[in-house]
Amino acid sequence: MSKSPNKIVITMLTLNNKKKIGTDQRGFTLIEVLVSLAIFAIGIIACYAMQARSTGTAGRANSVSTSSTWSTYLQENLMARDYNDPLLENRVGNAADGMIDIDDTAAGTPDGVMHVASDGTVTALNTSTSAAPAATDLYSIYWNVADNRPLAGLKQIRITVVKNGGLNAGVLYSQDYYKLNKNF
Repeated sequence: MSKSPNKIVITMLTLNNKKKIGTDQRGFTLIEVLVSLAIFAIGIIACYAMQARSTGTAGRANSVSTSSTWSTYLQENLMARDYNDPLLENRVGNAADGMIDIDDTAAGTPDGVMHVASDGTVTALNTSTSAAPAATDLYSIYWNVADNRPLAGLKQIRITVVKNGGLNAGVLYSQDYYKLNKNF
């Protein structure tokens, strides 16, 4: 019995067309898609967290920059005055009071206070430290004077700015300045 050549060829073609599992798959599996989506979602969440942190940091930088501006404003005002001006007197009597910590504000014994409203309106320089900030006051600027500190003939002036409301309320900013007695 001889086999016909056509049958053999058909059998060989059938054997060659069978695919083995895993050798020629196209596309992605469901697991691969889910893993890539999870990695993408984690990246997006990290970007949102970074943006939120950046916004908070920018707000704090704005508060510090504005506080520095108001401190310089008061410093220029006080430095332009005479050495014995009433605003440059140590009203408390304790020369070192307020010079150790920066928190010598309304709860402590500052020698003067000035308030700045949210619209930029400035109250008059006030030596009455009982003047509490109004609800519209965004910044309170306190100053304390120490006579003959650190040397005789010098007045150390510590200016402390406190943000009263809004983002970063309570942020303190403090600078020290020295006034020389020209007649000393």
